[in-house]
Order: sequence, then structure tokens, then C-alpha cells
Amino acid sequence: MPRIKEIIDETPPSLIVAEAHATSGTNTDEAHATNAGLSVEEYKEAMNEACEYQEWLELMKESEVQDG
Repeated sequence: MPRIKEIIDETPPSLIVAEAHATSGTNTDEAHATNAGLSVEEYKEAMNEACEYQEWLELMKESEVQDG
């Protein structure tokens, strides 16, 4: 069974890049949505899910370090 760190390390880099790009402030949500071929609502929902997943990954990394 893979360890949590191995699972986290395999997280698609695109998810992390997408979250960073969405929060960079260089474009509007409308521009990001258009580039992704989504409605603004779909784009915001996807980014919210990505952020929640990123927070979960960070908590899992902290847990793995503490469990050592």
C-alpha cells in the first residue's frame, strides 16, 4: 500500500499549476474560464474544488511528517 507522501508526490502538477494560475491575479475569472472552455460558474467551481484538494494535500503532508 502506498504511503501518503507517495500519493501526494504523484498529484498531477497541472492541478497545482492551475491553482497557482487562478490566484495569480494576472487574469480575470472570465478570461480563465474562456481559456478553459468553461462558463465562469464552472470555472469557479473547479477552482474551489482544486483549492480544497490542495488544502487537503497540505494537511496530509503535515500529518505524514508528524507521523514520521
